[in-house]
Formats: sequence, structure tokens, C-alpha cells
Amino acid sequence: MNAYVYSIDADYRRMLQLELTPLFEQVILSDSATLPAPGTVSVLNIDGMEEGLLDRFLRSDSRLFLISKKEFSEELKSRAVCYARPFLMRELVAELATAVIEDRRLRRRQHEPTPIRPAGAFLDYDSASDRFLLNELPLALSEKEKKLLALLYENRGKVVTTDTIFQKIGDRSSPESNSVAVYISFLRKKLQKDDTPLVIIRTVRGIGYMLI
Repeated sequence: MNAYVYSIDADYRRMLQLELTPLFEQVILSDSATLPAPGTVSVLNIDGMEEGLLDRFLRSDSRLFLISKKEFSEELKSRAVCYARPFLMRELVAELATAVIEDRRLRRRQHEPTPIRPAGAFLDYDSASDRFLLNELPLALSEKEKKLLALLYENRGKVVTTDTIFQKIGDRSSPESNSVAVYISFLRKKLQKDDTPLVIIRTVRGIGYMLI
């Protein structure tokens, strides 16, 4: 999957290239009116963009992520993923990582038979008892494990950054520590049967985690 990056600001364009290169097969840089190829993810810094060019991008067959120092209209928010500067670049990278994973999953489905879901691979949350159920049986979780699983469960199918996890579970360790990885390891053990994962927590290296 390729990424198309547009910005008339050359420094900002190169910064985006550095952030996105680990995620995509190719990162195409542009400051012109050239439109991206179909199926490409487009990251557009629309500040200073020529009038009418954004409309052409919106009509293209590309998934759009828009960046601007200005407020976005409700119409734009309904047609693209919008980030108003300043924002945490890691949050944008996490959302782009989700798009890449979805694309890879779709490609695999087109070439591989549908995998059989393991028996008992059903995770649910019972709000009445405030507990998680795996195959209708309650999971024994510590308070931090439950907070972490709740965060991943609420964002199922999306990458949750390590920074966000630190903020939400209230861990006092520094973001450089491995405490999140330790809690993830605990959860994975409780979401498996006979060493076979029933619910998968995927590591997105350098960014965060995703509950599948």
C-alpha cells in the first residue's frame, strides 16, 4: 500500500515522509496538482493549497487524511479524517497504521480461505456486572488489566498508541518503561486456551496495540 503526501511546505512534507516511511511500501511526495493513484492513502496538508484542488482530491479514489491550522467544516469532517494543527503526530500515525493493517487483511482474504474461528473466541463486556466475559465465562482481571482491555475493546480494530494507554490506565511509570508490554502479556495469557489465542492483541511496533 502506498501513501501520497501533499504539502507546499517542503520541510513539513519531508517530516511526514520520515513518519510514514516505516508504514508504507512507498511514500510519494508532491507539491503539485497531481492526483494520487486509486487505492492510495493520501495525507494532505491543505494550508496554502490551490483553490479547487481539494475538491479534486475529494473526488479521487483515495482515502484522505487532511491536516490544517484552520478549523475544518462539518462537510470536510464527513468526507475525510481531519487533523487540526497542532496535534500529536503519533495519533495520526496510529490511524494510518490501522488503515494499512485493514488493507493487508483485505488482501489476505482475497487470496486465502476464511480462517475458522476458534471455539469460544467470543469476548463481551457485561455492563451490569462490570466485567468481561470470554465464551460467556467471566475473566479474572486486575484493575489495570481491566482498564487496558476496556480501552482496547472500545477501539477494537484500531491501533491504540502506547502513550494513550499510559494516560488511560493511570500507570506512573515513564513511557520508556515496559510496563504496558507486561500488562499486554498478562492479558494475552488470559485470552488464550491451551496456548492458542482466542482473542488476538496485535503489537504494532513502535506505535501501540490493536485488539482484533
